[in-house]
Amino acid sequence: MKEKEHRILLYICSFSVPAALLLIVLALQGFITSGNKSMLIMDLSGQTLEFYNALKHGDMFFSWSKSLGTNYIGVFAYYVSSPFSLLTLFFSDEAMPLCILILTVLKVGFAGFSFTVYGTRRFGLKSVLMIIFSSSYALMSYNLAYSLCLMWLDGVIWLPILLLGVERIISDKRWGIFCLGLCAALISNYYISYMLILFSGIYFLARCFEERLRGNDFFKCMAIYVSGGFAAVGIGAFFLLPVFLSHFDGKLVDTAASYASLYNFKWTDFFGKFFRGGYDSITNSGKPFVYCGFLMIVMAVLFFLLSDISWRNKLSGGALLVLLALSMWLSPVDRIWHVFQYPNWYPYRYSFLFSFVLISLACQAAGYLKLPLMRFAPFVMALMVFLDLGVNAYNIYEGLDGQFGYQDPNVYRQFRQDKSDLLTNMKGFCRVGSTEDTDRTMNDALGFDYNGITHYSSSFSSSVNRWLKRYGFAQNYFWSSDYGSTPLTDAFLGIKYVISYVQPAPGYARIAESGGMGLYENNCFPLLHSLFQRALKNL
Repeated sequence: MKEKEHRILLYICSFSVPAALLLIVLALQGFITSGNKSMLIMDLSGQTLEFYNALKHGDMFFSWSKSLGTNYIGVFAYYVSSPFSLLTLFFSDEAMPLCILILTVLKVGFAGFSFTVYGTRRFGLKSVLMIIFSSSYALMSYNLAYSLCLMWLDGVIWLPILLLGVERIISDKRWGIFCLGLCAALISNYYISYMLILFSGIYFLARCFEERLRGNDFFKCMAIYVSGGFAAVGIGAFFLLPVFLSHFDGKLVDTAASYASLYNFKWTDFFGKFFRGGYDSITNSGKPFVYCGFLMIVMAVLFFLLSDISWRNKLSGGALLVLLALSMWLSPVDRIWHVFQYPNWYPYRYSFLFSFVLISLACQAAGYLKLPLMRFAPFVMALMVFLDLGVNAYNIYEGLDGQFGYQDPNVYRQFRQDKSDLLTNMKGFCRVGSTEDTDRTMNDALGFDYNGITHYSSSFSSSVNRWLKRYGFAQNYFWSSDYGSTPLTDAFLGIKYVISYVQPAPGYARIAESGGMGLYENNCFPLLHSLFQRALKNL
């Protein structure tokens, strides 16, 4: 087989093998075969799914459906700016559970593909061994446990490309790949890209140490690296600048809880995550998800034992592992990786970097191993690795299901049908209130494309939340609601309709019903709203 054809086949396998393995695991878990289990769980269901639905309505810069009508660019950039999100435009709202499953499998597959692109050029592995390593990267515990944060997996995909760009800077003094890779990562998800930038700088220094770059050579490479980074930010500035400014009315001014102590966990607990299926929790009580296969751990240990590998490589590789481990252990350093904020659940969001380094060391070790049966050993190893990764994936999803529960897609579809039927009875441009039990999520207004109050995301508007709370509406750090409203406040805010299972308050007339939910019209709205408008004009 020609080299080009061999390389293409390798790339195809590096995508299709982990994707197929994940599909098998999902089928065994009942996501595909049972019909009553979907990937909808936690924030993937309550936030991301409705933001995908909002993408069909054209929400990007501003949305009337978010918190009375506010800046939307922060939500768009954090959750759905990935190029993969375009796939959702080809699925109806009712078919979104299937779309979420396809997106998950695609991103896992492309993670394997991108690692192969990096690994073949960095380590020269072009056999079935490369598929083993790329599958371990694609199906590492981080990708499985945090698959409910689909937007973060883009960072996992772009990391190998970004570091391939660093390699090109050191070898050829060119920053094209680095610049384009970083720009793509920033636009896909700026939050995880911040972590990629930190790590790429550390990786750059480690590789310069390995390659013995000194004096003018080092400073020239450093200048190219910095220039490439600034160029990437400059290219994406049209998008990144409004996103950055939007956070001055959110997370940058409102602080969350802080770390309880100097240490995030006991070292013995951390070592427990090096065993297959080590799911504990995705809450802040959980430990880092770093498992990427038993063989990867064994090969990484061999990396430090092989005499053919230089002490410089061992020192830099070991330093990267120690630095990332200490970052997860020590809360002040962990805070830096999380953009100087305490993560609201999903701790150690950069732990995939540790797994990447571990697999990279295993790749280097494989390049030096001379086994008598090397022609046949990779196929035996592949079967063992795929079984190991499959069992680990099954256990991770089982742990998530046991703690939070994956939702029935039929319930989701029926709810959408009932509420959509109800909303067709509204007339005119106005806002709609809803009681908590008639909302599937606090982002229903975005998903159904009506003008609402309720909202929950990491890109909230603190000024709107504070204002609503001042006038008696129930609010909290991340979310806003219309709980606590009255006919008077509804008229003032332009809320003409309220969705509720029961009579909201005197003064509301029921005009439609669907699925047990009623659409109620505020009888006082025309008079009170006109009086408020006149009063505002006279101010």
